[in-house]
Amino acid sequence: MKYMDSATFDNLRKVNSIHLLRGIIIILIVICHCYGILWSSGICKKMGSNQSYFYFFSSLTLNWTVGFVLIAGYLFQHLSYKFKLKRYYLSKIKNVIIPYTVVSFVIFVFCYWDYINDNSIYQSFKKFFIEWKRGSLSIPFWFIPMITVIYLLAPILKFLSGKNLTTLSIISFIFVSLYPRPHDGYKLLSISLHFLPVYIIGMGIRQNHLNIMKIIKRNFFIIIMFFSVVLLLIATMYETIPNFSLRGVMYTPFKIMIFMLLLYFWDYTNSNFTKNKFNSILSYIANISFPIFFIHYAILESIFYLFLKNNNYFQQVTQNCSGFLELIIGITMALITLFLSIIVIEVVKKMTKNKSRYFIGC
Repeated sequence: MKYMDSATFDNLRKVNSIHLLRGIIIILIVICHCYGILWSSGICKKMGSNQSYFYFFSSLTLNWTVGFVLIAGYLFQHLSYKFKLKRYYLSKIKNVIIPYTVVSFVIFVFCYWDYINDNSIYQSFKKFFIEWKRGSLSIPFWFIPMITVIYLLAPILKFLSGKNLTTLSIISFIFVSLYPRPHDGYKLLSISLHFLPVYIIGMGIRQNHLNIMKIIKRNFFIIIMFFSVVLLLIATMYETIPNFSLRGVMYTPFKIMIFMLLLYFWDYTNSNFTKNKFNSILSYIANISFPIFFIHYAILESIFYLFLKNNNYFQQVTQNCSGFLELIIGITMALITLFLSIIVIEVVKKMTKNKSRYFIGC
């Protein structure tokens, strides 16, 4: 076995931890969208006295796009030493923009078939371009125009990567605390203004990775007690305050803190790159997280609107909503959506072989 110095080992451990965390985050995003589709369908609005179960636990899955942005910033900082602007932009076009365009076009054809038949090719492509540019062809697609804005700022971010990011990260944290995430993800400038500081925080986490992990280790009990009290307070608020929502000032910062705690968990529990079934599954899901991100919502909508929404048995089951039942339904839908997404991804990979990256992003 080739000898590995401690610095190389630490770097590999950091990347391994962030890789596994990516798998967790895409699962949370899928679960969030499953709860979201239940909410938008009106089912959750009929919930009875136990509705706080649903609101509390589903709120924990909200806004984990923050995690994807933190990971993107983390990896940008990690790889900044070999940054080449032309290669960086070509990579983003190949791995993000092209598959986004392909998946968007497929969704456009299915969703706008009548529009295409009733209008000229020019009008159809114009409509497609507008929806593609806004990221509005699928619920998660708002993320792509936003992250593209951050990609365009790569030269500035490369410059910052060579500086001490501690102060800037703290300022960024304060900023996202005072400037909550806009509800409308299609307002490109405002949503980018919120997530750019999150990206910088991700860079700062990578730069100060070891120091952050040491601080968490030294104060682990206090941190766990803090999160326990905060979660208990939030649960109590959902139980006692009508129409209470976690959306607000501490929405993104709270997710950033949880992200660092999860990173600590995987960093120290996998200090020897422990291989087990759970980590292997997480690693596999992380490897295909971007394709899952691209296609899962289209699959979820198909499942819900074709098989569940107008199903008599499903309507009877959800007639007397308990809150707890909707949690189970959401988790079940998420597992089915993930399973079908994986099947679609593997089929596309098999059909397109080494060109699959251009179709689904991996």
